[in-house]
Amino acid sequence: MHLALYTITKAITWKDINPIKYLRLKCGVLNLENLTIEKNVDKYFTYSLPICVDESEIKSIYDEKYDITNNIVYTLYRDRFDDENWNYLIDVFGTWLSPYNFKLIAFLIGPPDAGKSTLLKILSNPINPLVAWKSLSLISGRPD
Repeated sequence: MHLALYTITKAITWKDINPIKYLRLKCGVLNLENLTIEKNVDKYFTYSLPICVDESEIKSIYDEKYDITNNIVYTLYRDRFDDENWNYLIDVFGTWLSPYNFKLIAFLIGPPDAGKSTLLKILSNPINPLVAWKSLSLISGRPD
């Protein structure tokens, strides 16, 4: 009796692992270029966000008809920023989620227990390999 083992393997490149233009969600993969949910993507992810996005909500964002004032992040954090800093924060978030590589340095400054670290953890967790953040006190050696 002869035993044989047959396998089919596929070589993958680093570009196929956590590709920048996709976010792996519970309900599929969000393509950040055209804002569509794709069910079968030939890419590999080391993470999966435990959320499912409503495709009609994505379409409203793509069509520029989305009402951000109903968004939970907006309601929790909008009153903590003046208009100029709020617009800068939105630009930073957009850069993080952009399907293109950007290098951007941003500072989130505020009093202790204002929610700075919580906001950064929530927003950067899904894209952690793409975003680096450190407390200014750790860099400067001075307390907050």
